[in-house]
Amino acid sequence: MGKKEIITGIDIGSNKIACVVGRAQNDNSIDILGVGTAKSNGVRKGTIIDLEETISSLSAALEEAERMSGASINEAYVSINGQHIETGTAKGVISVSKSDGDITEIDVERVVEAARSVSTPPNREIIHSIPQAFIVDGQPGIKDPVGMTGIRLEVDATMITGSTTSLKNITKSLNQAGITVQEYVFSPLATTYAVSNKDQRNVGVLIVDIGSDTTSYSVYEDNQLLGLASIPIGASHVTNDLAIGLRTSIEVAEKIKREYSNAMPSLVTEKKLSGKKVGSDGGDIDMTLVADIIEARINEIFIIIRDHLRKINRDSLLPAGVILTGGGSKQNGLTELAKETLKLPAAIGNIAKEISGMVDNVSEPQYSTSVGLIMWAMEANMSMPRPTSHFSLDKFKNWGETSEKVKNMFKNLLP
Repeated sequence: MGKKEIITGIDIGSNKIACVVGRAQNDNSIDILGVGTAKSNGVRKGTIIDLEETISSLSAALEEAERMSGASINEAYVSINGQHIETGTAKGVISVSKSDGDITEIDVERVVEAARSVSTPPNREIIHSIPQAFIVDGQPGIKDPVGMTGIRLEVDATMITGSTTSLKNITKSLNQAGITVQEYVFSPLATTYAVSNKDQRNVGVLIVDIGSDTTSYSVYEDNQLLGLASIPIGASHVTNDLAIGLRTSIEVAEKIKREYSNAMPSLVTEKKLSGKKVGSDGGDIDMTLVADIIEARINEIFIIIRDHLRKINRDSLLPAGVILTGGGSKQNGLTELAKETLKLPAAIGNIAKEISGMVDNVSEPQYSTSVGLIMWAMEANMSMPRPTSHFSLDKFKNWGETSEKVKNMFKNLLP
């Protein structure tokens, strides 16, 4: 991939599908050429539940992005998320290949491959293998062993796997929409590249991406990934809670959440909201009750994350704080609630790399993952260190073609 070749990132979410087209510039900035979005009607919690709806949504987003950018899109980096994604650990061990004991990049690749070769269930695929620390002849805690001397090289790695069935269905929908997948990237990893810089990841940072049905997060320190996960709670759960608590429709609850509410009861200034402003005929709405409902649900997410930070001994110990992003991060009072619960500095994330072109089209937090996919591709092109993707698309790449052949075969059998 040349530096000025067009790169496309597709974020398949439960609420929307976003397609961002960009071009990497010689100064390492990104020129945003086009953006396409469509309502995601066939995806729930990162899993496809309606193939035809998903293909239709993908096609709509791609068509808009192509029209805006003037480019023909036939391949892309694609985010994946959801409950089917799991993380685990693995260990790889090899003997150093050179007789003089000098460790080379080839040795590092071999030991990571050895870790990746750990037995996985037949219904799961390894997407990423992320080296955490190397051990040379029993000496632990080595970040980069290249150039060192030793006989035995070991690695402790984090493995990210996905459901084979879910990956097949996502690949099938993309193929039928005319897209070849260049690489699948776990959403928290792509988002991290979009909203944080190397200095933040060095001193310690937490990135929280609040989506519609899920919230994903990642923790970094010393430019190493310490933990990441996806929680099956998102902004749509807040809307549902409001609809139940206020005894109103989903549409009214969504409008209250987006335009008038606050996640911190102590920050509520107007205690009552006229129901007519949001299309409700139920009289005035108690905004303190609204804040109580939102606080309870969002705090549930933050408490889960806080418990994880405690397990890895990073509770309240990340100097760069928490960066909030995703469509659900646009809630008033969210940063204050994050500061209170997580005991960390908090801010809404902005794109960390310089971008030009259609900047306004990707300025909202819900585009962080799509832009992050382009950054991920750029860093791969520049041979910068990042988690390695190992998921093989070869076995799935002809699914769309095969499916069409099967359809045609049945058509021929019909009278």
